[in-house]
Amino acid sequence: MRRLFELGVLQNPEFRTVSSVSGGSLAAAALAQGLAANNGAFPSDLDGWIKNVEGPLRALTRTDLRTGVLVRKYLLPWKWRDQDYAVETLAARIKERLTPLMLGDLPARPSFAICATDLSFGANFVFSRERMGSWLAGRMTPPSDFPLALAVAASAAFPPLFGPLRLQAIASSLKGGKASSTERAAGLADLRLSDGGVYDNLGVEPLWKSHAVVLVSDGSGIFQGETDQGLLWRIKRFQAIQEEQTRRLRRRSLRIGFKKGSMRGATWGVGSVRTQPGAEGYSRAFAREVLSNIRTDLDAFNGVEAGVLMNHGYLSAAAAIAVHVPELQHGVVDLRPPYPDLLPPMTDEVGLRVALKGSGTRKTLGRG
Repeated sequence: MRRLFELGVLQNPEFRTVSSVSGGSLAAAALAQGLAANNGAFPSDLDGWIKNVEGPLRALTRTDLRTGVLVRKYLLPWKWRDQDYAVETLAARIKERLTPLMLGDLPARPSFAICATDLSFGANFVFSRERMGSWLAGRMTPPSDFPLALAVAASAAFPPLFGPLRLQAIASSLKGGKASSTERAAGLADLRLSDGGVYDNLGVEPLWKSHAVVLVSDGSGIFQGETDQGLLWRIKRFQAIQEEQTRRLRRRSLRIGFKKGSMRGATWGVGSVRTQPGAEGYSRAFAREVLSNIRTDLDAFNGVEAGVLMNHGYLSAAAAIAVHVPELQHGVVDLRPPYPDLLPPMTDEVGLRVALKGSGTRKTLGRG
């Protein structure tokens, strides 16, 4: 987002939509809150961007959002029957630490699409300023007291530890769903939402048929070859292969659209690397072996973890835009990575590998 801000892409009146899933919805909420804090306008310079958007988001990532929630959920017997405790408590933390906005308080421009997975109908469930719902369950105007933080928590509620979020109280208000009447009656009786990445890990469904230019930041890990490790490994591997195939199909559809000219745009991801000799950035080996394995579990990031991820996202976006949609640069080429001291040659990758040792390991009791 920093690079898009530097290029003036976000501020462009033709920039229409921010669509997000999973942890990306935390970043989207930080952007929405930053705009709200600035009277609905984008900051005028990078210092304002850091103060209103990047700083609050970085502060959030220094905290452990999940351990206390899950400890109370699974170790306190009186919480076991409260099916909504984990996701609702996560929402409360997001509301306290990042944004108190209601859905109706979201900025008018750009529009925000916070995506979750509709488990009842197997569809993309979108929260936005004007409406919420899925094409099969139906849609409705958001209640005036529906927190943005709750939508974000539903979008980021990775299974099976968090969620799903139940919408029993308001599900009957959804209208116009395309599912059959029998299916709708069954699904709406106990409508539940899970992590948006379960259905669409790229967050492109709300926009790829209606937008001329699509920019996709793919935060998913890299599917890598492994040696067979027995029955339990195979069960997990079967699911991982199914998920990876879905992601590959979406990536392929984007590439076909770009190639045929039905849309313009660019994608970049954790495995992206510099595309020009001498350009700044991390090596392919470092991206695949280290960056792609940094955990994504709502636990705290230390300074090195956050720094290298922000650098990599910034430089990957810059390279992808320069190559595939150079018209978006508007003459702006200079690069100002967030943490240049964590980039080669100031810090070599051998030292970074040492500093990031263990960053892929999830700790039961969290990191901070």
